[in-house]
Amino acid sequence: MKRLFSLTVLVFSLSMFCCVEAVSATKKDGKDVADQRGKMVPSKKGAYKTGKYRNVFLDAGYSKTDIDAKLAKAYYDVFEGPNKVYFEVGDSMG
Repeated sequence: MKRLFSLTVLVFSLSMFCCVEAVSATKKDGKDVADQRGKMVPSKKGAYKTGKYRNVFLDAGYSKTDIDAKLAKAYYDVFEGPNKVYFEVGDSMG
């Protein structure tokens, strides 16, 4: 349960960071820059209504392999790597 929550927080944080980077990368000196990956089409119904959550990175043109590799590296860096920031303390704290 702890890992699931931690992974959810990590994925949310990573997605927010990537969104901010993507938005800042589309502007240069106040002018729009053409995105080589194409445009994302908004959903007609929200995920709450459909029960299906879209992968915005796939929609933006990134490959599934690249997404999985980036997520695995982020998880390793935060929870397992030499510079990890998550440490377990006892059975129910981290």
